[in-house]
Amino acid sequence: MLTEKKYYSQALEFWGGIECTINRIQDSYFDQMEMAGHYSRKGDIGRIAGLGIKTLRYPILWERHEPDAQETIDWTHTANRLNEMKQHRITPIAGLLHHGSGPEFTDLADNHFPEKFAAYAGKVARQFPWLEYFTPINEPLTTARFSGLYGLWYPHAMNDVSFAKMILNQVQAIILAMSEIRKINPAAKLIQTEDLSKTFSSPLIKYQATFENERRWLTYDLLLGKVKAGHPMWSYFLRLGIPEKRLHFFIDNATTPEVAGFNYYVTSERFLDEDKSKYPASSHGGNELQEYADVEAIRVNHGNAYGLKVLLKEAWERFRLPMAITESHLNAGREDQVRWLNEICKSCSSAIEEGINVRAVTFWSLFGAFGWSKLLTDEKMVYEPGTFDLRTQPARPTAISLFIKNIILKNNSLHPLAEQHGWWHDPARFHGARSNKETDEYKPPGKPLLIIGNYKNLGQNLANACKGRNIPFTFLKNSSVLGDERSLNKFLETRQPWAVMDFSGFETLLKAEVCGHEFSMEEINLSILLSATCKEKGIAYTLLSSSIVFDPRQKKNFRESDPISPTTVCGRTVAIAEEKIIGQNPSALIIRTGHLFDAFTRNDFCSSLISRLSANEYFECDNDSFASPCYLPSFVHCALELLVDEECGIWHLANDEVLSPFHFARKIALKAGFDLNRIRKTKNSENRYSIIRGGLGSMRGKLMPSLDESLDHFFSECRLGNDSTLFTVRQ
Repeated sequence: MLTEKKYYSQALEFWGGIECTINRIQDSYFDQMEMAGHYSRKGDIGRIAGLGIKTLRYPILWERHEPDAQETIDWTHTANRLNEMKQHRITPIAGLLHHGSGPEFTDLADNHFPEKFAAYAGKVARQFPWLEYFTPINEPLTTARFSGLYGLWYPHAMNDVSFAKMILNQVQAIILAMSEIRKINPAAKLIQTEDLSKTFSSPLIKYQATFENERRWLTYDLLLGKVKAGHPMWSYFLRLGIPEKRLHFFIDNATTPEVAGFNYYVTSERFLDEDKSKYPASSHGGNELQEYADVEAIRVNHGNAYGLKVLLKEAWERFRLPMAITESHLNAGREDQVRWLNEICKSCSSAIEEGINVRAVTFWSLFGAFGWSKLLTDEKMVYEPGTFDLRTQPARPTAISLFIKNIILKNNSLHPLAEQHGWWHDPARFHGARSNKETDEYKPPGKPLLIIGNYKNLGQNLANACKGRNIPFTFLKNSSVLGDERSLNKFLETRQPWAVMDFSGFETLLKAEVCGHEFSMEEINLSILLSATCKEKGIAYTLLSSSIVFDPRQKKNFRESDPISPTTVCGRTVAIAEEKIIGQNPSALIIRTGHLFDAFTRNDFCSSLISRLSANEYFECDNDSFASPCYLPSFVHCALELLVDEECGIWHLANDEVLSPFHFARKIALKAGFDLNRIRKTKNSENRYSIIRGGLGSMRGKLMPSLDESLDHFFSECRLGNDSTLFTVRQ
């Protein structure tokens, strides 16, 4: 599945990082490492070492170790992890405060914050005198903006004076902390980090963009003693009432970082526009003079030079310091996560070739992140997988892990999807634009995914998902053209797929199971032949299978390791096919799912239920068998994730409940506000709606959203018609 080629500069190092923010909202602390299970899970350092990473940004955070200034610090956990790093020959970069305001006995606006923080840094240095590299405070400017200017994080201030005090307190704390650390270890080095940002704007807001583009360098300008009379931020601080004596501290105590670390995200570049009507309401804001929208610059066709390489060049020309990308995460489909990292590494390599001193790229965040889609302000803290997916036990390596291993250990191979453009290059990304990907065969450059099966329902959802994720694909609706080995080999040689996703027997299987039609091995012989041929040619193979290999009379979440217990001819036939495929092709991926539902399929269980209840009719369904409902759009995306991650063996993908058709109908009706008394029980033999029976759970991991979340998504795709009693599906 990998293509070989030399991609990156040999001078480029590859570091790792763990998302470790401890931020405070009002009186509640949210610890990313606790949510990720890192404090209790064993083997994380070994997993990181297995990637080939030799330098790791690792937290020794103030709030975690010293919540109370009067208590003795327990260093046990950190000492154990640092010793593990020594054993694996990993060099830590110790982070002491990460988007935090400190323990309860202080905060960013505290006049004594710098001295309190420096005292903690000294304790870390005395406990671990061998530590050489430190990032005392991560992204001081970003933290000051979110805590002092926007009011999102503690102490929730929203004015320039608070912002100024918080940025000055943090940078002073860094300088004092390095002084304390160097009393213990004179060779200690500062690896500072800050967001690598830039602001663009419409002409009327240019003054604001100009100010923000000066402000973006403030962390480094203060550290290097550059904020003097004549510097744009000097007059800004004086206007806010900051005494000159306070500013002279930075001039007199200039502290040069060993490496200027920059964190670069797809949201780091911004665009300001006074015409708010073109953008979502969530982007509307302004300053004391004017209202405007603040959006990701990547979503506006602004015509300016942008991107990582442009910003690296600007930073190099300003500071002439060795640089590293110290964070580089993207919340997206797995292939886009890989594409993002690929572009980051290529941009840095290209900068090196032009004489810019870029030392490293940091793969962040290795164990994913929680809540960043809502800027850590929502208590739900939705999880974003990273290099490892924590929704499985043990933590599962993803395609990012394979990407990192190959560039560190081999530096000559990439996943076949890594070379396609990510969504940030798609013209449809612009506000107000629409996608123009309407063909059944989508062919951007690169080898395609071959999808085999009927285009209706499941097939259409798969095709739409591939189009949306910029995955090249070929859809083969008539699988009879592959009826023998010769024609199959010829077809595969012509199309050159990197992977095959096969559900050629799936819809025939559903019809046979639900309607009682015959279903024999002849229906799935093609799948068995396909699997064997893919193994010979090194093509990834995925079979979509079903819960019918289990007994639908049992209300049980059958797991992948449970013995199969088919009660029908269809179930027994599928079980035999699965066994043959795994036996001849151990790298094959078999995904079992339950009853698939979405908002666009007509005449299935859900649409029939809604149609009858909307017309005040009764709906009858059985209560003597059990099923695992599975929201189809979520299913196809999870299936693609497993395929891209090069998973193999049997996986169960379903929502988190096993329930009878009767209780499933009641759950839908309750959310839609229908009369539950119009749902009646009947025997399974008397009424067979299109619902596949059999319960599914998983021992490998919970990748699908809950059934309640899935029904919320389902109803978001539907709408009430003009007649409030009529529920219609959005076209």
